[in-house]
Amino acid sequence: MTCIVGLIHKDKVYIGGDSLAGTYYLARKIAQPKVFRLGELLIGSTGSPRIIQIVQYGLSLEAQPETVDDMAYMVNTVAEGIRKALKEHGASTVDNNREETENSFLIGFHGRLYEVESNYQVLEYRLGFSAIGAGRDFALGALHTLANSIPPRQAVKSALRAAAHFSPWVCKPFTVLEL
Repeated sequence: MTCIVGLIHKDKVYIGGDSLAGTYYLARKIAQPKVFRLGELLIGSTGSPRIIQIVQYGLSLEAQPETVDDMAYMVNTVAEGIRKALKEHGASTVDNNREETENSFLIGFHGRLYEVESNYQVLEYRLGFSAIGAGRDFALGALHTLANSIPPRQAVKSALRAAAHFSPWVCKPFTVLEL
């Protein structure tokens, strides 16, 4: 129950996130950001704070070999590394031989924006922006209008504000980082 927003502007990636942690019965603002840097990656995550902590503090990735393109690196090293780390820490589920997590991730890497979904598939959208979480639809609408008309950091914050205005599962303060 959150909103993570990503935007590409002039070969830089901006990712922002809100501060809500909650259930259907309780919502609280957390102090730990849902957006962080990990080596050459900028990561924002929805879902369980425990899973975010495992990725932020427990994920160790090999450097990208020069012969491997960015998508192959994201699929074979980053998404697979996340899957292995979560499995190792007991934070993934297996149902009918299908391994999943409750979290989704937006990842900035080399001026591109990727989404790693709960089944660890990696997507890259042509729009130059994306959003995940409960406030996704509101943020996408705002980004569609604002992405090319105002500075990128301001567009990300405006999209998060729109999501917070319409979704009870998104709240300030917002964290926005760039890579």
